[in-house]
Amino acid sequence: MPLEISTEYLKESDPALYESLKPYIHADGTVDDVLPAAHMTLLRQWVMAHHEVIEKVQPAPFKDTHADDMKRINEENQARRQREADEQQAIAYLQGLVNKESLADCPENRDLIVNYLNECNLPASLKSAQQAVAALKDKLIWIREEVEVFGTLPNGEPQLSINASESEMKRASVAQLRDLSARRGEGRVRVLQAGTAVAFKFPGAILCAGSGPLQGIALGRDSGEWTPAFVLPLDASES
Repeated sequence: MPLEISTEYLKESDPALYESLKPYIHADGTVDDVLPAAHMTLLRQWVMAHHEVIEKVQPAPFKDTHADDMKRINEENQARRQREADEQQAIAYLQGLVNKESLADCPENRDLIVNYLNECNLPASLKSAQQAVAALKDKLIWIREEVEVFGTLPNGEPQLSINASESEMKRASVAQLRDLSARRGEGRVRVLQAGTAVAFKFPGAILCAGSGPLQGIALGRDSGEWTPAFVLPLDASES
């Protein structure tokens, strides 16, 4: 059974003996009870000479901290995983606002939210992100899309969208097309025979054959590509 002595006091009171016993001193401060006879004799003499002090200066009991260390490490890992999950929920919430609620994805908004969380000492989470957006709603940058308002023509027909597609214009009435052309700022043209150069929105337009309320379709060169555009019939009085 290892001998329990105060190795620190042994080192302080008899350095030479301590050095000779050093190979037999365990990590927990105990000394091997199987010693060479000379060493054992010297150690017994030292114990007898210092027994009063030795009884007062007992080595601290060895404590195995492995279990406590593992518990602490597990708790730290669990806290880190929870923190990362909370951050991902905050990011997903803000990205949802960008995708569906027109929150601008810009450095200004990111700085506002991060500074708010730091000033309030709030960790990133779904709850704190919602709190930040609610508090900063009027300061955040939102992308507001302009909604086109459609009027009604004198004949009761609705106006076409300013960005009406070719198929929509083909289905539209003459009145709707005239209104759309005027709103687009397109100039008037006289309907000519197919293959004749006409003055239209695009330079160098060529009139092609058409049917229905449209007397022809002009193909105009715009930015290097041929783009179709409708030519409306004009009254005989128009020039």
